[in-house]
Amino acid sequence: MSGNAQVYLRIKRRDKTFCLLCEESDTVLSVKEKLGKIILQFGNEQDGDDDGPPTMRLLQEKSQAVLHDADTLSAAKVVDNSVLHLVYSINDDDDEFEPVEVVETMPQMAAVGGAEKN
Repeated sequence: MSGNAQVYLRIKRRDKTFCLLCEESDTVLSVKEKLGKIILQFGNEQDGDDDGPPTMRLLQEKSQAVLHDADTLSAAKVVDNSVLHLVYSINDDDDEFEPVEVVETMPQMAAVGGAEKN
């Protein structure tokens, strides 16, 4: 990576969270391309289709503002440790998108130190 500041992103969809390390100069489109590769490699049919970035939309978590492909992360005011939501288009025209659907899950903790004490 070049001299740009790194930006750690958590991208949520349903019960999954995808983590990416990007640069603030990366475009939203390049983030969607990286995410598409991860989904194709490790995801399943519920994570989305394989049509890639044209069918994806990324939104800011709190404001639900749509991030536009040509914008850099910096221009879109996406900062380090941001949470974004991923949705897909629901028709062939790519003008209607599914609603945000995120299931909050509790982190799974491994038992440490053997059996419980009574």
